Amino acid sequence: KTIKTKCASTINECRLLLHMRGESFSVFHSNIRSLSKNFSELQIVLEHFNERAFDCIILTETWRLHSLDLLQIPGYKAIYNEGNINKSDGVVMYIKNNLNYQNEIINIGTVKAINTKIFHNSKKINILSIYRSPSLCPIEFNQHLYHYLLQIKEQFDLDIIVGDINIDILDPESHFVNEYLNILAERRYFSAINKPTRVQGNTKSCLDHIFLKSKLNYAYTPVVLEMLISDYYPTILQ
Repeated sequence: KTIKTKCASTINECRLLLHMRGESFSVFHSNIRSLSKNFSELQIVLEHFNERAFDCIILTETWRLHSLDLLQIPGYKAIYNEGNINKSDGVVMYIKNNLNYQNEIINIGTVKAINTKIFHNSKKINILSIYRSPSLCPIEFNQHLYHYLLQIKEQFDLDIIVGDINIDILDPESHFVNEYLNILAERRYFSAINKPTRVQGNTKSCLDHIFLKSKLNYAYTPVVLEMLISDYYPTILQ
């Protein structure tokens, strides 16, 4: 299954694509490359959307954080995975205060991911938020991801894997890219983000992923917001 990823170069264009509705569920993800450094830039971007437009805001490559006290977003609860593989590691998930949820930090090999079960309009949604440092072997990560997905027994109405995986799914020649895609396809996940999320000179890559698995026929709007908070484009799923 494929979904056409839309691109927006301005926030107004992005808002028009999303058609924010009360019954919708939306996720915002960005590689923030130091949350402390780029928190003000993030706030500026979020303020241009409708107030608390996103149900979940997921930030990867946060760098090590000693405290979230000065990094709170009004109306959201912040969850930190305390990633410590290196100084760049870390995932923070902001989740709306009015949502019922359960979360835990799980290990995919040495990667600490945030797994969150959310109850939204009588539906059960699971979100796995991941940052895989490029210093980690992608082949080993694929093996650990495969075994982790195999052991999941619980069924959800919507299952989302989101984050900066540092695997360029636009590179079909790579063995470990194909292995990664095959692992997810075997577990019936499909990719919602299929456009570049990082552009450096003439190099374009899709390192920031949103993969979906659903029991129901939802309407999806995936968007790459071509604006830089760090050196990556934010990705959005509604």
